[in-house]
Amino acid sequence: MNPASRLHEILSDLKKQTYVNSVGEAVANVFELDKGDTQEVAKTYFNIAKLAFEVEDRIVSIPELDQDLFLESINNISSHLSAYTIKDGFSSFNTRLDKADIRGLNFISNEFNSIESESALSVDQLTQIEAEVDLLLSKIGAMDLPPELSKALLHRLLSIQHAVKNYRLFGADGIRSSVAELIGRLAIELGANPEDKKINNSFKIIFDGLNKINAFTEFIKNGVKVAKIVGVNEIFKLNG
Repeated sequence: MNPASRLHEILSDLKKQTYVNSVGEAVANVFELDKGDTQEVAKTYFNIAKLAFEVEDRIVSIPELDQDLFLESINNISSHLSAYTIKDGFSSFNTRLDKADIRGLNFISNEFNSIESESALSVDQLTQIEAEVDLLLSKIGAMDLPPELSKALLHRLLSIQHAVKNYRLFGADGIRSSVAELIGRLAIELGANPEDKKINNSFKIIFDGLNKINAFTEFIKNGVKVAKIVGVNEIFKLNG
């Protein structure tokens, strides 16, 4: 899903919230968060506002679009989100969140799709990706790797897991970015230790898992580009 589509879906769900007192409570309901975890709720609300700016940037980057027409709705939404915090009353937030601007988001999303379409990952696909990440986490935890390397790989896998859980916010781009970081780290380690069979064998297992994720997200082209930049031929052998 493109950023306008994601934001349209999120704001539409927020508009449907009833019997909530604060903006934070509504956000917690939409994202199934613990409303008592104010740090996570605040971070999520920040990322919603950030998503609006991402839509603005995407519009500006496409000169053939009528900038005034396309920016009007998203500018209104950005200003609205910036004017509230999670502690503010939801009634005022909801009343002032203009349905016309939300409909404008849908129009923007359709225009984005006409330029570059990206299908949304289904709940089943996301569940399978998350299961593969969980499996890789357990496998890396059991590998006989240097502690610092193991910690770095686990950290990057947790980043992928976070991106999958927050797909509504970050979309496929968030998952792509996290996977590319992991592939980049693997490529660097392989380049530094080309003859280390322990590392090569361990990374083969990781690449097998990433290839399964690739079946849904088509990340391997990103991985090849990273490998080419650092000059690691082994990465192609593992993925060949």
